[in-house]
Amino acid sequence: MVYWLIALLAIPLFSFITTQQFGRRAPHWATFLLGVNTVIAIYLTALHWNGDTVSIRGYWFKIGDTQITYSFLIDRLSLIMSVIVNFISLLVHLFSQEYMRGDTAKPRYFAYLGLFTFSMMGIVLFYDLLFIFIFWELVGLSSFLLIGFWFEKKSASIAANKAFIMNRIGDLGFITALMILYSQFQSFDLEVIKTLM
Repeated sequence: MVYWLIALLAIPLFSFITTQQFGRRAPHWATFLLGVNTVIAIYLTALHWNGDTVSIRGYWFKIGDTQITYSFLIDRLSLIMSVIVNFISLLVHLFSQEYMRGDTAKPRYFAYLGLFTFSMMGIVLFYDLLFIFIFWELVGLSSFLLIGFWFEKKSASIAANKAFIMNRIGDLGFITALMILYSQFQSFDLEVIKTLM
């Protein structure tokens, strides 16, 4: 299961890293990778739909006496959401092949789509508030990059800046909640927080 989870995260990240190197074939490469990820998500959902909830935990790093952990929770909700995220991303990739046909910067656009999918998958799979916040920030970054893709157009730049500002406002609430929860429970792990509440 761990290797499949790594694959679900690594494939869209790999798409983000490598897509721009494929030039005019970039849309096909990025779409192929997302197709593979969608198949993996469907396979995992079919395989574990009637199985027990799987929880994976480990230590990330230590600061003084504080251990920062990471955790995954694989249940029906996370499985079906992984299918939805990948399938919708695949549809966007397929639609964008025609929509972006004449754009010389389409390799960059498809790379950004990979980053967005990677970010969304992190939110779906992690069961730890600190990691969910990190991937939330990556969603904000990739949204900014995609909304302002045609940055030479003033309207696109303004829209990207508005999205960036609104995300920062949301961040204030998110960070405040993280601080309150950690002061109460000394953990970002949602399972630990549920147990202690």
